[in-house]
Amino acid sequence: MKPGPVPREPVVARREGDAVVVSTGVLRAKLGGSGSGFIQELSYDANGDGRLSADETVVGAARPGALRCGEFSSAFGKPERLEVEEAGPIRAVIRVSGHHQSPSGEKSVAYDVRLTFY
Repeated sequence: MKPGPVPREPVVARREGDAVVVSTGVLRAKLGGSGSGFIQELSYDANGDGRLSADETVVGAARPGALRCGEFSSAFGKPERLEVEEAGPIRAVIRVSGHHQSPSGEKSVAYDVRLTFY
């Protein structure tokens, strides 16, 4: 097998307080942090102009993203574990673990997710 092309920009994963920010050049994700849910922000450079504009935000305050399990959701609590397992330059792997919760904070099914960014 031949190696694939080298990315134009390295994948970067860095801590910002209690959040992890990942950038691939065309995608930016903010995981964890002070808000609820484990994906705080996800933006994608859809038009290829090299900038991330408000209309390219897929997940954010106006467009929340969450895992749901009936009335329970990952959006009602912060992740219990947020770990950078790999940090570039070809890819980043972020492990996010926690519990689905009700709006009142009752815990239900656990989740353990690895997000891979290229």
